[in-house]
Amino acid sequence: MKKLLCAVLVLMLLAGCAPRVPPVDDTGESPEPFVTDNAAAPEELRQETPGETPTAENTPAPTDAAKEDAGSESESSEDRNPSPGPADTPAPAVTAAPSAPPVQAGGEADMGFESYGDIAAAIDAINLSSNSSYGYYSGFRGGFGDFAVTNDMEMADAVAEEAPASASFGGGVKAESDWSGTNVQVAGVDEGDIVKTDGKYIYILKGTTLEIYRAAGSDTLRMSRTELEVPESNDSYLKSDSGWTSEGHYCNVREMFLYENTLAVVYGTDEYSESYDENEGKYSYSNSQRTEVLYYDLSVPEAPQLISKTGQDGYYLSGRMYGGILYIVTSYGVYDWVFDDPGSFVPNIYRGGTPELIAADRIIMLPDSDESRYLVVTSSDASGGEMISCEAVLGAGNADMYMNEDCIYLASSEWVNEELSIYTESVYTVRDYFSGYRTSLVRIGLEEDGSITAEANGKVDGRIIGQFAMDERDGYFRIVTTNEPYRYTTYTDEEYGFVNYRYPEERSPSSSGLYILDKDMEIVGSLTGLGENETVYSVRFSGDTAYFVTYRQTDPLFAVDVSDPGEPRLMSALKIPGFSEYLHPYGEGLLLGLGMGSEDPEQTWQDRVKLSMFDVSDPYDVSELSVLLLDAYYTPALNDHHAILVDSEKNLIGFATDTGYEVYRYTDSGFVRQTVIDIEGYTWNTRSLYIGDWLYIITENKMFIVYMNSWWVSREIALM
Repeated sequence: MKKLLCAVLVLMLLAGCAPRVPPVDDTGESPEPFVTDNAAAPEELRQETPGETPTAENTPAPTDAAKEDAGSESESSEDRNPSPGPADTPAPAVTAAPSAPPVQAGGEADMGFESYGDIAAAIDAINLSSNSSYGYYSGFRGGFGDFAVTNDMEMADAVAEEAPASASFGGGVKAESDWSGTNVQVAGVDEGDIVKTDGKYIYILKGTTLEIYRAAGSDTLRMSRTELEVPESNDSYLKSDSGWTSEGHYCNVREMFLYENTLAVVYGTDEYSESYDENEGKYSYSNSQRTEVLYYDLSVPEAPQLISKTGQDGYYLSGRMYGGILYIVTSYGVYDWVFDDPGSFVPNIYRGGTPELIAADRIIMLPDSDESRYLVVTSSDASGGEMISCEAVLGAGNADMYMNEDCIYLASSEWVNEELSIYTESVYTVRDYFSGYRTSLVRIGLEEDGSITAEANGKVDGRIIGQFAMDERDGYFRIVTTNEPYRYTTYTDEEYGFVNYRYPEERSPSSSGLYILDKDMEIVGSLTGLGENETVYSVRFSGDTAYFVTYRQTDPLFAVDVSDPGEPRLMSALKIPGFSEYLHPYGEGLLLGLGMGSEDPEQTWQDRVKLSMFDVSDPYDVSELSVLLLDAYYTPALNDHHAILVDSEKNLIGFATDTGYEVYRYTDSGFVRQTVIDIEGYTWNTRSLYIGDWLYIITENKMFIVYMNSWWVSREIALM
């Protein structure tokens, strides 16, 4: 009898410990494969960037308005978790699957904050939702009003009176003289670069120095060499009996903007401190990132004078200049923070080095976001270096920037994990999930006086490749994305506390899509499912036509009619081997492509730089007129459009490769190489421009001056 009772007890224990198997599907087959117990859902694909951690020394005192906001808080920091940790699994959201239009987050006054306490609560909710499926944030209202950070609004009025209709120099638009500016996306809207010209002088950033040359062909003369007033980079490591301490400060000069007699130089600083106490077994780390702009008066080229400095928290993403106003976008992260200390979770702006917390009602939040990062956008008077306006967006990390004369669009592509449905099967709670990229969009309106106002936001499926994937025309915003959906299902046994995961045998194919949104960032038209199993490699909008290239093994060049925002139409799809990573309109009816190709059309690995010229005069019948495979394997122009010089009027195409600097023109017979110049050394920071009949090629170490009538290198100048 005892043996029988023991056997029964053993069977009962085994039955209680064995995991239950989810029910079979409609076909009668078990939904294998399964991963039991501690299996995790697919992790997010993006990499987090270390954020800024305030210390007692660098935490600024809030402004009077900030003190009032902080004083209104009733909750203690002891009731909150002050250290948002990384998400182990993304929190399910409640937006639609990619097969349906994404839930629009639009609306004009739906996301602002009223106080710093509201912001702290939102960040706390983000922290909770990142570690639990029950976190929820309903949204705080504060409005979108523009934020003037200057004390005297008369200054802004003066800027409006002095601002011309477009940038005078450096914006990729030639003045009356014959010279080239920076290669930009939107004519008249300047982009930052390491080399600038006004047709008379050439300005070169080289590390922490600024060199100015008077351009005169063979008689080109260096006017000055100026050490920029930026902090020196340094680090230290100290070992002690109880542990060690490491500290560092790094400075990185990024790019510059030129407006009349003012040069704005953008640089970033990164300070870190880490230590380890062996006695207590305690490790600590802090990091602070800031972007600053130095404004130099160039009235006397022999002696540039620093006249002003502005700054903002976060690392530099991008900038633009239009009408004498400089716009800067940074990304600022919140990690270690204290609930009742706004200085630990609100970004600052800086005027003359003095920190000022951004006002709470000038901070908005993207709905359904689990990102405790901000996008910080400021505008400043480019001629005087005075900050005019500021907006910050909580809930977005990195972002690509598109800007025209009316507005700025910020697009942030992030991997999301969303719960599509929940139901019960047998003893299991079943949840269907979608994972994939979504792109959050923010529209920021621009006023003539430099004021900026966040006006609307929205979302589209997929991810973008960069700024050229965006465009606006007649009030409608157009964007091209790559969509890579993924679906899986979980089976939760609540009684025994385990989760099984079911993954599809085959992943859904990737595809590309074009979306058109109105001023409220609501989708009014779309064309999706293009280029199955392909990825978008390049995009260019030209008037009412969108051209984009996708690639897996062949190179489909799609032409889409976007003249009717509500009904974009595919006009043609040309397939050729290889791919183009950069597209540039080249005169009437022509489109230049720069990319990679191979002599073997069946070879998947593209190992040669390729030039293509497409006939787009009839967008319903796009054809490739000419293709040229270069004896080169790399060009920085594939990743940086500032590294290519294109001028269809001069019939000039120039860029650096691993074989040298190459110059081409296009004829009815195809591409004709004019010259290849041995520029020596590394080529990744090579720039070029022309003034009159002279081509100036600027590398890491030299300036090559070339007479274009004969392609004779008349002079080489060593850069200091």
